[in-house]
Amino acid sequence: MAAELFSLQLISATLSTAVAVSVAVLAVVRRSSRSGAALVGVCLAVAIYQAAFAVMQRAPNTHNALVWARIICTAAFVLAAALYQFVVTTLDGTRRHRSAALVSWGIAAQLAVLALATGYGPSGMRTFSWGVFPGF
Repeated sequence: MAAELFSLQLISATLSTAVAVSVAVLAVVRRSSRSGAALVGVCLAVAIYQAAFAVMQRAPNTHNALVWARIICTAAFVLAAALYQFVVTTLDGTRRHRSAALVSWGIAAQLAVLALATGYGPSGMRTFSWGVFPGF
């Protein structure tokens, strides 16, 4: 049963990665705009998150899984900034909102570097019957 659940998790993560990349490609091909570019950022962050999750679950040991968990944490920070950027561009935000979006990208970049380079994000991995999960 655990092997079946494990493979279902992997399949769902892989499919959602493919859907996110497909939406990003469609956004670029159909319409070139600031909102489309922001949507591409959101889709790519989701794709990186889902792909890293799939690889983390297939990691041969907890050390390799921890590396992928840090990439997931980085993608989560980037996703937050990308979502805010998408909302600001879609709602045609004011100059103040655009400045806040730029600041959010700066904060996301700093947190991403901290998550990748230090133990700021996941500090270890916990093993369960269905796979591994990062511990904070």
